[in-house]
Amino acid sequence: MALEKYPMTRLKAARERRGFSQTYVAEGVRMTQSHLAKLEKGKVSASPEIATRLANFFGGLVTREEILYPDEYPVIDLGARKPVQQLQEA
Repeated sequence: MALEKYPMTRLKAARERRGFSQTYVAEGVRMTQSHLAKLEKGKVSASPEIATRLANFFGGLVTREEILYPDEYPVIDLGARKPVQQLQEA
């Protein structure tokens, strides 16, 4: 994974938008907080099962594919669903 271009993953953006702590999300999807932190930083990849549980937990705010393939989905303003770069240029 090479997420240096982006300040965070869509997973982290979704969590912050909902105002959830990492611990709350991790407990809700049955994983450790440290593993969630590594997913958010792009240090590890999510398994398909974990990605599905996270996508379901967030109810569509972030998709399974966005979690599985964070390099292919730049961070966006989750309210507007626009890439951050476009928002900064506007």
